[in-house]
This record gives sequence, C-alpha cells and structure tokens, in this order.
Amino acid sequence: MTIVPGKIADNFSSFLSERSSIIGKQEFADYLISFKFSIEATELLNNPNYLLKNYPKVFYFENPNEKISFIAFGSAMEISENGLGRFSSLSKTYKEIKGKTICNWDQKTEPMPLVCGGMKFTPEHSEDEWIDFKDSEWFVPEFLIMKNQNSFSVLYNFLNQSSSPKKLIEKFTQRVETFNNFQFNKENNSVKILSTKGLSPKDKKKWKILVSDALDKMNELSISKIVASRRVDLVLSEELNWTEIRDYFNVHYPDCYFFFFRNNNSIFFGATPERLIRIHDKKIIIDAMAGSIVRGKTEEEDKKLESEMLSSSKLNHEHDLVVHQFKRAIAKYVTKIFTHKVPFKKLHNIQHLHTSLQSELLEDTNLFEVLEAIYPTAAVCGEPRDKALSLLKKLELHKRGLYSGIIGYFNFFNDGEFFIGIRSALFHENKLYVYAGSGLVEGSDPEDEFEETEVKLNAILNFFDGQNKNK
Repeated sequence: MTIVPGKIADNFSSFLSERSSIIGKQEFADYLISFKFSIEATELLNNPNYLLKNYPKVFYFENPNEKISFIAFGSAMEISENGLGRFSSLSKTYKEIKGKTICNWDQKTEPMPLVCGGMKFTPEHSEDEWIDFKDSEWFVPEFLIMKNQNSFSVLYNFLNQSSSPKKLIEKFTQRVETFNNFQFNKENNSVKILSTKGLSPKDKKKWKILVSDALDKMNELSISKIVASRRVDLVLSEELNWTEIRDYFNVHYPDCYFFFFRNNNSIFFGATPERLIRIHDKKIIIDAMAGSIVRGKTEEEDKKLESEMLSSSKLNHEHDLVVHQFKRAIAKYVTKIFTHKVPFKKLHNIQHLHTSLQSELLEDTNLFEVLEAIYPTAAVCGEPRDKALSLLKKLELHKRGLYSGIIGYFNFFNDGEFFIGIRSALFHENKLYVYAGSGLVEGSDPEDEFEETEVKLNAILNFFDGQNKNK
C-alpha cells in the first residue's frame, strides 16, 4: 500500500474548515473528531502481524462470511474500568460522548466502528497473565482501516485540541505517511512448544472430578445448568506469527468471527462462532448457541451425529435454557421478540444447536442496558445466573479473564456488535493460555464433557500440528 497524503490532506483541511466554530476551540476540547477517507486496496488486513507486534494497542476483527474486516491501532481515547460498576460506567461515558462526536460519515447509511475492546467474564481485579486487561477495556483508535466487500476506508480519530488547523493538518499528514512504512513481508518463523500443562491423564482426572462435584452441587442448589471451563498452558519458544494464525482461522474456521486484541504485552485472540448481539438502527439480533456434538469423519457419520444432536433431550434442554434466559432478559427493553431456529451451525470440528432472536429496542434504551441484561449468558455461565456464577467461582481454579467474556465494537450512535470470546487463547510473555468450556445439565457425563472440551481446545491447539503438545 502506498498512500499519497496530498489529496487526503486537502479533504481533511476542508473538513476542518467546515467545522471551524468547534475544531481547535478550547471550550470543545473534550469533543471526539472522526474523519473518514478512502484508500486503495491494502494488504494490511491480510497481514496483521506487523501492527500486532509493533503497536501497544491493536484490535483486529474479521467476518469472512460478510467480507468485512478492520484493524484499529493507536489510541485517541481509552475507556477502561475495574469493578462491578463497569457496565454503568461505560453507559455513562457513552451518553457523555454521544453528543460530543463530530464526523464526516453518516451513522445510519455507513455505520463504522468507533470503539473497540472487551469485557472480562466477571470483574476480577486479576494479576498475573490477565494484568494487561482491566475488567472493562475499550479504546477509540487513532486509526481504523476497514474493508467492506471490495472497498477500503480509514477513520482518523482524535480529541479536539486547541491547535491551529495548520498544526492539525501537519500532524495528520505525518501520521498518514507512516502507513507507507508498514511491513507486509510474511515471516516464516517456526514457534516451538517448550512445555505444556493441562493435557496429561492426571489433568483429565482432576477435571472430571470437578465436573462430578459440579453436578452434585447443582442438584443441591437447584441449578439447572452450569458451564465449566478448562485451561491448557503452553510455554512457547517465541511470539506467534499473527498472520499465520489469521490464515489458519481462514482455512479451518471460515464461518467464525476472528479477533485479535492487543493491550500492552498481551494478545487475546480467537475464532468465535458465537455473536452475542448486533444492534443497528434500533434493530437487534441475538444468537443463542448451546448444545454441541462433534463433526463426523464422513458425510454419513456427520448426518448421523446431526440427527443425534437434534433429537437429544439433554442437548435441546441445554439449548432451550439459553433461549429462554435471553427472552426474559431483554423483555423490558424491546418490542415483540421473533424466534428463528436455524436449527444448527456447523464448524470445522463441531456442530451447535442455534437459534436467532430478533426484535427492536424501545425508545430511550441504549445498547449497554441490553448488554448488561443478557450477560453473562446461560451459554457461558449457567442458569440461574447468580447461583451458577457463585458456584463457578468456587470450582474453577483459574481466572477466565476475557475468555467467554465480551469482545466487540460500537459507535456513539447506538450501533454495536458484540461476540462471546470463546475458541480463544491469551498470549502473554511467551506463554499461551488456551481455554474451553462445556455446559453441564442433569444427565451430563464427565467423560463426554471432557471430550467436548478437547474438541473446542483443538480450535487453537491444532495450529501446532506437527508439534508435540504432550511434551
């Protein structure tokens, strides 16, 4: 990609001139300015490795089915919070900034991501491997490069400053010129696994005991479902090549949503099949996914397993709990709810029962009220939610962090799209922490649940095919 900033700078200058009563004025210093411009095709979105390794704050997202991807880097504003008030704090900030955003793009006809990031599964004030992420970690990037079908556009975001238009244009031109220095050559480094933890027969026995204990407690506490998770730790010889990971996802999980979220010295990444909620122009879509079975090795075996999943009372009960929880949670925020049972979503190595819920937000409802109402979902926590969460905190020996948390993006015009951070891993200081979970209901078998987590862990671990994972 080669950018000649001259014409773009002229357009930026016109943008500033048209808003001269606000831009650069001290009394509007807390306004967020967002300038959009078009560029020719760039390899950057096919090769995120350079930015992920050279910028302290980066967010990459890709939806292969809709041919949409973007990479956000640098920071114009940070919105982070620890503690139980993270949703209300984010909602408050959203309302404050909503009327103080100036842009040259139409939020209804061309909605763009303005804020990227995520929220942990629960507030945990964690240290160690999750220290680089707060309980709620969002940022407005300085630059966001987006591909939608075959068109490419860039957002340049900055907080209003008491600077002259000339200085703003000079800074903009200098920053855009740095795009020409980005490196797109693919490194061919071979990462080696030096050691593993969590894959031994002893680890399997421990987790099956945890599942048995959970099932006993569920009966005592009248919990209908709980989602228990595992963690596998790998020590690696060097940092992963993020372009190779992205390419691996594209080949094996083209029906999933890819994400990479770097903050300081950590990168949380994955290929999640589960979109939590999309909100645009008051219309919402919620995806309910729960109840899973492996894919078959042949078409005949796959069809047999599909029929087994669709007819399983255990799996359908697990799925229905999630759907009903969603309906109860959003009822007071939306109009009539329409349910569309797909009825399944097939991935490379696993298939899930799948239901889509559609509705429309009531007046004066913002997206974070709905998000707080539905999260954590029965698909990643359990039902009833509070009882399941309390039991999980006692049973699980690791902090989940962003695993099974919320990953996504939004703007200040009530548009947003959020995903569940599953089929995911955390890279921190040459260690890779890989996570997977399984939904437990009455009748669950510890051996079957362990095998389900093995399948889900392999969404990440199979990247290392040829390496000795059990070293």
